[in-house]
Amino acid sequence: MKIKEAKEKIKGMLNDPYGSGSINAIKRLFNALLDTSMGYDKTKDKSGPLGVLDLENMAALDAILSDRDARIELCHMVYYGDDE
Repeated sequence: MKIKEAKEKIKGMLNDPYGSGSINAIKRLFNALLDTSMGYDKTKDKSGPLGVLDLENMAALDAILSDRDARIELCHMVYYGDDE
């Protein structure tokens, strides 16, 4: 899926007034991203909030979210409760 199409799809879910299981999960995900500073960009006049993560931890989270295998590995660690 191309980024433009993906953004439109997610925007529609974020703006849905009724919600569903998947829509509510996407909304919670983006609220968590805001809580962890992932909407913050100091180069923009209108930036997201500077949440609880410092710049180094923001960079680490951004790297994990951008790498499918790393993201899945950490999701499995959280879900299954193991660290390997």
